[in-house]
Amino acid sequence: MADEYRAYAMTPMGPFCFVGDDEAVTRAGFTRTMGEDSPDLPPHMAECGRQVEEYSSGQLRTFDLPLRPEGTEFQRAVWAEMCRIPHGETRSYGQLAKAIGRPGAARAVGQACRSNPIGLIQPCHRVVGHDGHLVGFGGQTKDLSLKRRLIDFEATGSTASIEDHSDRSA
Repeated sequence: MADEYRAYAMTPMGPFCFVGDDEAVTRAGFTRTMGEDSPDLPPHMAECGRQVEEYSSGQLRTFDLPLRPEGTEFQRAVWAEMCRIPHGETRSYGQLAKAIGRPGAARAVGQACRSNPIGLIQPCHRVVGHDGHLVGFGGQTKDLSLKRRLIDFEATGSTASIEDHSDRSA
């Protein structure tokens, strides 16, 4: 079994945890508490922390990290396509379905987004309903405030838009 490493970065939205092995980041997401980094982090794990901090300060628009999310071939296709959505833009579930060659699979794309194991870095927050409204995010169906904050942050390039929200959901 390969070594597993866990590390954290503080963001304006709260603590962000990412997990990986000797070769790639395998899971990531916001968490309620800041933990301790594993000792002897591989270089890509330290780089992930640096990139999350740069993203949070508005200096980074595109993550460049080795990723290895576990999922079906369909899910991995959806996640790869999400990574092609430019910073500050959104796409609908239907648009993603068409982009991966499955135009009738908008609901399945939604399920793939919901099961995204590498949040933020694989930007499922950039995927919205066909009419542009926020729908579903990380398993949430009612409180979409984190998704709204991330979209607003990317649209304005300012962490002020994140910090202005009092309903933190991390």
